[in-house]
Amino acid sequence: MNILIINTLYKPFVAGGAEKICEQMAIGLKDKGYNVDILTTYDNKFSSVQIDYIDGLKVYRVPIKNIYWHYNKCSKPIYKRIFWHITDIYNILMIREIKKILDITNYDIAITHNIVGFSSSIWQVLRVYKIPIIHVLHDLYLVCPVSTMFKNEKNCEKRCFKCYVFRFFHPYFSNKVAAVVGVSKYVLDKNLQYKLFKKTKIKTFIHNVLKYDKLPEFVFLNDHNLFLGYIGSLTPSKGIEYLLDIMLSLTAFQVVLLVAGKGNLFYENYLKEKYKFKNIIFLGYQDPSNFFKKINCLVVPSLGNDTFPTVILESFVHGVPVIASKVGGIPEIVNDSNGFLFDPKNNQELRNIILSIIKNREIINSKIKYILDNRHKYINWKKWIEDYENIIFKVKNI
Repeated sequence: MNILIINTLYKPFVAGGAEKICEQMAIGLKDKGYNVDILTTYDNKFSSVQIDYIDGLKVYRVPIKNIYWHYNKCSKPIYKRIFWHITDIYNILMIREIKKILDITNYDIAITHNIVGFSSSIWQVLRVYKIPIIHVLHDLYLVCPVSTMFKNEKNCEKRCFKCYVFRFFHPYFSNKVAAVVGVSKYVLDKNLQYKLFKKTKIKTFIHNVLKYDKLPEFVFLNDHNLFLGYIGSLTPSKGIEYLLDIMLSLTAFQVVLLVAGKGNLFYENYLKEKYKFKNIIFLGYQDPSNFFKKINCLVVPSLGNDTFPTVILESFVHGVPVIASKVGGIPEIVNDSNGFLFDPKNNQELRNIILSIIKNREIINSKIKYILDNRHKYINWKKWIEDYENIIFKVKNI
């Protein structure tokens, strides 16, 4: 069977968890004997499709037909961003490029992940070539142009007029999809709430897992200080400043926060200047395998409705409990057995959880034992691939 996997970015261009999940899906299906190709976007400075071979997979990189390639992180003027998003509603120019590839190939199934840059036109052109589509939902891009439904440092209770206009046609085009799979029940339900995939026959969710050949060594950290960790992008929606404010109220206690990750240079420098305290240490980029050996607990203080943060899976695989916001898809993986949940609207809840751990370390020791006994399920990669195989077979039989 010939399978085409489509995602906005593909290695070495990685912006988040979706790229890692897309990569391990491609490799997993290839290892099962399928012929797998990748279709992704590329810098618009190129005039023609570029072809790479990575891990035995053919990767088609289509120069994006928009005013800039969104992987370039430099900030753009608002008028350029608006024009970019208008073009990304239904990008006719991208259709022409994709047709050039589909004219010389033959695919039985297409699996689309993030389609930013391709636009909803990708589904239209695939159906013209009578290729059944499975779409994997990683975020809220089909509901909100910025993919988060987070504005002015809070979650949108309902969709704003701008999002409604920019996503007016998406419910129609989503009906071209044969199966939709959310990486969490939350992200699936949220998309269905806005009338997407109404005519799609298969609607389900499959929690992500991580690909490890073997479980990493667990290091028990025994220190007078409680070491908390934050790893990820330094952005307001991830709640980093919310967490740092909590840490300022705990300077009298034996607790240290290690912050790993990068962000917008201006915002990152602002954080480092404002929170220059002995119990807060900014580390920059860190290899997760080393970072998790340095902390007792990971904190995921998301203010935005994170759909299914892979950093939580990373933490569990390394045997580290998680303190996380009770938002989005997070409660589907964090519970009383493996961590703590708090309401980010209540500033005292997170602080009280940290204080309770400082006073009694046994609270986290019991959770560590549970995680170590169960962490194999977070790397059950073969079952995860088989779950997607089942969707493929169902789509082929529709």
